[in-house]
Amino acid sequence: MLEALDDQKSGIVDRHCREMRVWIDGLAAPDGRQRVLLPEMDRPDSEFAAEMGAHIGPRKVWFNKAETVVAVALRRFSEIIAALVFHPVQPVEACTAAEQFVQTGVLREDKATDDMIFLKHTMTRECAAKLIAAP
Repeated sequence: MLEALDDQKSGIVDRHCREMRVWIDGLAAPDGRQRVLLPEMDRPDSEFAAEMGAHIGPRKVWFNKAETVVAVALRRFSEIIAALVFHPVQPVEACTAAEQFVQTGVLREDKATDDMIFLKHTMTRECAAKLIAAP
């Protein structure tokens, strides 16, 4: 039925969908974050790291300090004393911290339509470790 509607007026179905699941290169998530494909077959870690760097770098939230990826954080030394410090970004933290800036996921084929569907998926700790170790 939806195909018949779309045949009559092209694009009408897509305009009324809350979220586009079919992969369209460059299409952002509904909240405006860019979608980035996680590394897998035919998508090396280096491509993933370069793309993530292109999205996260301009935001100036992660920095390289003495070959360690750090973020500025408020650290409490006591109830009275607090200071801004460089906090090393740990892989387990990077898994979800990166999702503030991009939506990570994988592509899978929809058997019914033969379309490639974007599925949201958090990167693994191993993937995050490779990301923060990348040049």
